[in-house]
Amino acid sequence: MNGPAADLHGLQDATDRLLATAAGLDDTALAQPSRLPGWTRGHVLAHLADLTESAARFFAAAERLTEEEWQATVTLRNGVTDSAAALPLRRWVEVELHHIDLDAGHTIADLPGAFTDRALAYLTDRFTGHPALPPLELRTDDGRTWPTGGSGAHGHVIAGSPAALVGWLSGRTPGTGLTIGGVGGSLPELPPL
Repeated sequence: MNGPAADLHGLQDATDRLLATAAGLDDTALAQPSRLPGWTRGHVLAHLADLTESAARFFAAAERLTEEEWQATVTLRNGVTDSAAALPLRRWVEVELHHIDLDAGHTIADLPGAFTDRALAYLTDRFTGHPALPPLELRTDDGRTWPTGGSGAHGHVIAGSPAALVGWLSGRTPGTGLTIGGVGGSLPELPPL
């Protein structure tokens, strides 16, 4: 299984885990701070917009798409365009990262390998060519590499596990578990996603 079908499968698992966590949060727990500055856990869940219903609508719509419709270009609410086939991964990223944001026990270390591999490629692509970043080479501990950041030569080589790289790229960690080589000895500050 690959493409949107694999992402839908991963998204379903992630949604089920998030729903289970949300169901275990009482009113007192929902009023507690999340990992997002100024947001409670309730704010995070509200941002995910009526989670159970929106998940059901998303999966119902995805089931109806034909192979040709998966290749269509769609416009997202912020004006960004992408293929319909990318929507399951985009939502998967949102669900996994906001599950961490709840600060209710789910951490970067809990992310499944299938997710970190997909998210790493997605996040590096988001920062490719970004003028506020030096050229970067991200390297996993198993030797895979992704170029990202600004153009030019002699940039940072940032290495670690896929989960540690995703944690840093997504702004969920300060770079815990990463090593830095190349020009300079500290991680560059990433622009917001």
